[in-house]
Amino acid sequence: MLALPRYGAILSIYATVLLPTRLRASVLTSAWAAGRIASAAAPCLLLRALASYGPHGMFAVLTAVLVASGVLLVGGPQGLSGKPVARTL
Repeated sequence: MLALPRYGAILSIYATVLLPTRLRASVLTSAWAAGRIASAAAPCLLLRALASYGPHGMFAVLTAVLVASGVLLVGGPQGLSGKPVARTL
């Protein structure tokens, strides 16, 4: 819960490095809306994983999502400067 405000700030910084000014607001708004939908759907999906696979399966799903986020950050697209974003922040 404490990481959520920091994640929003990091997303804003990442967007300023990655996106041109004319696209930034619409892309950030779309990402924010997708995040709200995902946060509404996450409890349903995690409860289904918990019921089907137990706590280990549920935490495996959470771990996979966190690892995918890290891979996208480190190996994701390059910023406007042409350098990987994770190395310029």
